[in-house]
Amino acid sequence: MSVTSRSRALASKAPIIVTGPHKPDSEGQQELDETIRIIKAHLLSRHRESSIGIKVDHKSRHFGQVTQFLDRTGVRYDIDDQDILFIYAMPSSIHQSLGIFAVSCLNHLKNEILIPEEARNLEVGVTSLRLSGKIKGKGTKRQASKKTPDQTFFFRDPQTHCRYRTVIFEAGFSETHDDLVRDMKQWLLHSRGEVQLVILADINEDKKQLLKQQKSETFRDHAAKVLKDFGNPLGRRKHTEILMADNRVYQGDRARDISALVERLHHEIDDVVQVEDWIGPITADLELWVLKDSEPYRRGRARVFPGLTGRLPPIYTGDIIPLSCQGSFPNFDASRKLYLDLEEFRCCLLDGIRDDAVERAYDFACPNSEDDEEEDHQE
Repeated sequence: MSVTSRSRALASKAPIIVTGPHKPDSEGQQELDETIRIIKAHLLSRHRESSIGIKVDHKSRHFGQVTQFLDRTGVRYDIDDQDILFIYAMPSSIHQSLGIFAVSCLNHLKNEILIPEEARNLEVGVTSLRLSGKIKGKGTKRQASKKTPDQTFFFRDPQTHCRYRTVIFEAGFSETHDDLVRDMKQWLLHSRGEVQLVILADINEDKKQLLKQQKSETFRDHAAKVLKDFGNPLGRRKHTEILMADNRVYQGDRARDISALVERLHHEIDDVVQVEDWIGPITADLELWVLKDSEPYRRGRARVFPGLTGRLPPIYTGDIIPLSCQGSFPNFDASRKLYLDLEEFRCCLLDGIRDDAVERAYDFACPNSEDDEEEDHQE
């Protein structure tokens, strides 16, 4: 048993076959099927939490079928003037924990390290950037020339008002470390000198242990309570065996006030969800990468979850403020440093783990009708 989003569920359906007056010829159908096959493979893989770029012919009269498919899945996308279809990431709360932590780091920098004139030019945000190349080597994730990080520190030149992306935050949730390292190298080597520091969060979930847990009697007892108290008719039908095995009275398709259920669910399901029933054991490491002699160099690495092991070296004002801007500030000291609060990141991660556990329990108990393509589905 696994929980999946609506985009993944729809992506697993049969290939699109276009009919009617705009039906493609055999070659057009093959191109259409291949594009949609690539999109499906991405949405069904662990890489769906990363963005992807796909070369397409947006002037083709069949391209509208691709956008129709994307609209049905609910993913965000756009296409640029070089015919690159850009599909945005669908990150989980666990994945987003690094971005939340980055905002906290920015506040520490502004309040504790930087002078006011520097602090007012430092911003945080998420925007895409077209990089000048790709990285060859080990990895399973398709690389895109246009990338969107999980979070970015921007520094604005007080003289020219140009913004520079100086620090990039990239998280991988159950993504290979090789793929994360390739992302880091692409930022450091192909951002035209903008990016000076990349902070990686390598987060992994033990799916085998989760599967073992979900086969246990303890899980069945907990799941039966979730279904009994919060399940909608479809959820209760799909998991009848759990209700029956728990000797609870199963009411079949009895009509229920779904709006009242949903309102009550968000307030109360959090009290009954056991995280270990829905999220496998998590491990997480943070790494700092910079360029040294024009090559990527790992400045430090620390295990931050489930326990703290090691300590990261600091980040410096010279990492955040570009060399070209440092002359704008009298007596600029590039050696000022901030040690990242790893316990704070642990708290962000714990919040994300809890949120994702509740979301998975919600999808389990309250799947939507197979005919409803507007919400999430259970796989």
